[in-house]
Amino acid sequence: MSRSPKPRISTEQQAASRRETSRLAVQGFLNTLVIITLVLSIVSLFLEQAELTQPAILILIQVIDFLLTALIITELVVDISSAPYMSGYIRRNLFSIGFLGLYIVLFIYNKYLYFAGIQDNQGFNAAVIIVVRNFFLVFKVFGRIRRISTFLNNLTVHPAQTLVLSFIMVILTGTFYLMLPFTTRDGLGLNFIDALFTTTSAVCVTGLIVVDTASHFTVLGQVGILVLIQIGGLGIMILSYFAIVTLRRSIGIHDKVLLAYMINEDDMRQIAGGLRKIILLTFGIELVGALILFLGFIIHGLPTGQSIWFGVFHAISAFCNAGFALFTDSLEGFRHSLLISGGIALLIILGGLSFAVMTNLIRWSGLSKIRERLTLNSRVVLVMTGVLILLGMVVFYALEHGSVMAEYNLGEQYLAAFFQSVTLRTAGFNTVPMAPLGPSVTLIMIIWMFIGGASGSTAGGIKVNTAAVILAYIRSRFRGEEQVLIGGAAIDSRTGTNALLLFVFGIVAVLGGLLVLLITESGPFLDLLFETVSAFGTVGLSRGITGDLTDPGRVVVSLLMFMGRLGPLTLLTALGTRVNPSRIIYPEKELMIG
Repeated sequence: MSRSPKPRISTEQQAASRRETSRLAVQGFLNTLVIITLVLSIVSLFLEQAELTQPAILILIQVIDFLLTALIITELVVDISSAPYMSGYIRRNLFSIGFLGLYIVLFIYNKYLYFAGIQDNQGFNAAVIIVVRNFFLVFKVFGRIRRISTFLNNLTVHPAQTLVLSFIMVILTGTFYLMLPFTTRDGLGLNFIDALFTTTSAVCVTGLIVVDTASHFTVLGQVGILVLIQIGGLGIMILSYFAIVTLRRSIGIHDKVLLAYMINEDDMRQIAGGLRKIILLTFGIELVGALILFLGFIIHGLPTGQSIWFGVFHAISAFCNAGFALFTDSLEGFRHSLLISGGIALLIILGGLSFAVMTNLIRWSGLSKIRERLTLNSRVVLVMTGVLILLGMVVFYALEHGSVMAEYNLGEQYLAAFFQSVTLRTAGFNTVPMAPLGPSVTLIMIIWMFIGGASGSTAGGIKVNTAAVILAYIRSRFRGEEQVLIGGAAIDSRTGTNALLLFVFGIVAVLGGLLVLLITESGPFLDLLFETVSAFGTVGLSRGITGDLTDPGRVVVSLLMFMGRLGPLTLLTALGTRVNPSRIIYPEKELMIG
């Protein structure tokens, strides 16, 4: 038998193959170089903000700074040299090159001041360089990522990963912004850890603070926090795509998949309309809320300009369930004001229902041209929300009317009990001091915070929907029913499994965070548990220990807020990999439990 001759590879094909291999090698080298540079930059940022004075640390900081600059310049030189046309590359990356030039000029100037021993405004110059450098590196990293088509395709195929990445980007940007000198009244800006904590709290709509929002930040700092709250409440991707839709630009199929995942819309044809409804509903409710709060502040005697700003800030903060307040004692000074306490409570409730439930309510009530019945999801959310608010109000009043609220009149006690029952599940406002509360009511509040608000809302926790499924499961087992029933409908096994997964994930996250805080902090156990659950539930209430947390403790609480805002299912989906289901069915065995 004669063998068929092997196909010959032409010289041109070999050359093309070598060029492609070389291109991929250069691309991989550049990707690695940018990531290493970013990691070194973060290390440098920690060292700069730690204010360490040991000679070895100071030398290390200088070495890292020069190494970072060398790596950044090397990356640019390699990028230009590997480009087919240098002039074309420069035109396409003019902004990036200009940004790098600005950084180099500032870097040289700062090092001149340092080695010449000139201390005037050195802290300001160093802060500006840190911000410029890290903005540049973040842009470079994500500019590099955009060129990796396989990675980008994976992101569009896995919307959960895109959602996680968008939140990380916003948090990093907000962190660098709050480090700028003009954001704080002392003209120094926040250090990295405090800026990261505050930004995470704002983007994850929590409300925990390590510095007083009212007295520590300038108006520009407060505006930055408010923008972060609004972005965190709606999501940067929703805002971005709304701008695209408004400008009449088309949206690709991958983007539609991502948006459908984010706004929980099954019909791809309704995505543009769904985006407009979410944005208009959000801004409409916030506008009405701002007007109500404006009247409340005016009646309370505040100046007109201040009342407008306070009304807008607290309306957005309340509807997004953020809990940031422009008063040092939160809202304790307005516990008697029905307009302010009632208005903020109403905004919190609406924000904690989710857009899907609010849209369904509008259509069911006849306020829309489209009429539809209340869905099972809406009925569960409304019933659970009502029960938790009413039960929480009764318990809070019964346990604290003779203690913390002893000096309030009867009307103020009822209003304060109602307000705290509303806010403790989703938002961090308070009209009564938290620290003096007894252990019994504190434990009840911890349970309420762990449950949180509705799925699809800005609230954290395991969600009222999850709690309803778990309670229905327990009831069905007690009755000996094969199916889990809610409102006359059977819940599929996958939903039940996810509910159990969410509950276990929440318990593990809280216990893990609590364990670290018990190691790093010296506060009472109940206060640390309260802080941990408040972070995971993105509630924002505290018994007064947030400002005393160590840096490791603040990082842990920031991670808990991040997990609570995105939700366990989103994080697990983003971290998981797609596995082809096995067709093998294994034999079942019995295992003793209990």
